[in-house]
Amino acid sequence: MEAPPLSLSVRSFAEQVLTGTSLEDKFLSPENLVDDGLPFQGVFPELPGRPHSLKFSRGGPSPELNRLKKVESDQDRGELLHLFANHELLAIELMALCLLRFHDAPPAFRRQVITTLADEQRHAQAYLARMKACGVNLGERPVNGTFWNHLRHMSSIEDYCSGMALTLEQANLDFALHFEARFREAGDELTANLLHEVRIDEIFHVRVGVQHMKGQLEDGQDLWDLWSQHLSPPLSPSRAKAYEMDLEGRREAGLDDRFISKLKRYERSKGRPPRVFLFNGLAEEEALGGEPSLQRKAMNRDFQSAMHLLAHNDDLVVVDQHPSSTFLDYLKETGFTRPEWRLNSEGPLNVGHQKVGSLHPWAWNKNSWQKLKATWPLQTLVDVSAWSPSQLISKDTCHLTKSDLSFLPPSEFHQPSLKIDHVDALVSHLEAHPHDHLLKMPLSASGHGHLPLSFNSTMGFKKVEKALKRHRELIVEPLHHRLADFSHPAHFDGEKIRWIGTTRMLIDANGKYQGAWLGNAMDGLNPETRRFLHDQKGQPIWAELHRSWETHLIQYFKELKYKGPFSIDAYLHQKADATQPNYRGCCEINLRSTFGHLALSLQNSLRKGCRALMSFVPMTDWEALPSLKELSLTREGEPHCWKRGLFPINDLWQAEKVALILVAGETSKEVHSLLKSMRVERSSHIHEGFDSLWDHQ
Repeated sequence: MEAPPLSLSVRSFAEQVLTGTSLEDKFLSPENLVDDGLPFQGVFPELPGRPHSLKFSRGGPSPELNRLKKVESDQDRGELLHLFANHELLAIELMALCLLRFHDAPPAFRRQVITTLADEQRHAQAYLARMKACGVNLGERPVNGTFWNHLRHMSSIEDYCSGMALTLEQANLDFALHFEARFREAGDELTANLLHEVRIDEIFHVRVGVQHMKGQLEDGQDLWDLWSQHLSPPLSPSRAKAYEMDLEGRREAGLDDRFISKLKRYERSKGRPPRVFLFNGLAEEEALGGEPSLQRKAMNRDFQSAMHLLAHNDDLVVVDQHPSSTFLDYLKETGFTRPEWRLNSEGPLNVGHQKVGSLHPWAWNKNSWQKLKATWPLQTLVDVSAWSPSQLISKDTCHLTKSDLSFLPPSEFHQPSLKIDHVDALVSHLEAHPHDHLLKMPLSASGHGHLPLSFNSTMGFKKVEKALKRHRELIVEPLHHRLADFSHPAHFDGEKIRWIGTTRMLIDANGKYQGAWLGNAMDGLNPETRRFLHDQKGQPIWAELHRSWETHLIQYFKELKYKGPFSIDAYLHQKADATQPNYRGCCEINLRSTFGHLALSLQNSLRKGCRALMSFVPMTDWEALPSLKELSLTREGEPHCWKRGLFPINDLWQAEKVALILVAGETSKEVHSLLKSMRVERSSHIHEGFDSLWDHQ
């Protein structure tokens, strides 16, 4: 091996480190570096020079990333150290690129970059020695160039500091602290001590970037904002943390608690183009062309924060106001999904992603679609360009009212409804069918457009005339004495249907949706009714019913060019003179997300076998909002395995009209007991709607 030169210009040193194709080039360490400040005259390479065995692999991240948690065997530790060594090489190459790109940077800053580069060389060589002791040699595993791809186009010192020091090296504080503990637990003290030294050095490296960035702040400017502005997609603050955050290391590096708290709460996709979710519960009003009331607008804002249940951590949820810090801390503490939150007013220009995935509104209609498309021009699951404004959200679309829409085969489990457009038609129908009826407004949701009508009374006809004037048509169906209401949420991907589960719906005396029961949808029903709801194989009767309908549903959805979430509503009812109940397996199909989808998502956070009630509570029913500490006192279990407690679902700390809550227990009795002990017992509809659950344990 040739001895390193005694003296070399910084420019020549950086060029050899960056473009050299041997490890000797990467670990070049002259005794004296002379910084003449002259610009680099060559062409910046697309890729750094490397030995053939260390060329970047194609097709995404290297396999080692899937083994980050394994340190038990020499092989596991060696492969993990191989990953770390490549990261150090990438840092060395990017720092050499920084020296070449920014020849006119302040001399003190360039000296700090050179010092940092020397630290990374030392780290890489130490990793090589440790992984060799584990039986793994450099180049025996594929490596990726993700860090290089993120930063090779940096155009300013601030870009470099933001991407390297405040993002990648800040995250390495957490990696080093985490794996120091893991290696020590595995009995590998030498590697644990090495990672301890790496963390100490990284604190200095982060501090270099923090100090430079603070020196660039203008009056009133915030470090977080300046940092975010200089991150190029797909880098975002979410890449600046990992595992449990090293809070003390960040403080030593010069980051204040306000910055650290903001980073703790920040979530964004680290790779996959995020899906965009938003709650537009005013779709029906928009389709009618009217202006929603102030109360309806406030309720729509309140429910927006509940969309975290449908999103993943790598997704975006669009809201009109940013969730409170208390709510964000609560989501982290309880283990709920923590997506990135974006203000609707910000639009796509500030998203910070190279690509954004599909749009997932709560409900589709043409009016809202045109508005959303102008703000979020994304690839979507549904093309609504040829639809009428209300086609998907109208109950007429998937209500069994006409021959061309009666796509389900005739059976005892569903009966077609009638559509009327004039009071005279309703009178004629009532004369031919002398029993009580339920009228539904086509553009309504959650039972808010239901009109019960007695066949021997004309008291409700004025309401009927008013509804017809606005909706033009109404849907008429028998008004049954319901014993239980069910929701069957599902998803259609364009080819097949995935049935997600079944929830028991909480419906008040006026037919309005108030929530869902989770656990066993048949809780509270007597043994005879339970037997009726099961087939000879012991399966719920709706399971085979849905299988028999799938071909018809798929064909119909394809005709509509629809794919996405949907839900079938059904109910159990009994006539006064009947000896057994009847099951109406399809009274309505909702081509949208529903609260049933939210409820079944919540079920994944509960211990298996537990029971829970999801329900709405008017904010006026809370005498005083419970604090986060008070809520935590009700909880037993751990994230994704809760067995008891009260869990807010939306941001009740800033909700105006309604809170969505989950009350969980190991039995129905426990749920009832917890309800009685909480302030929410004033919401009488919660108790009245599920009296049978408390009576039949």
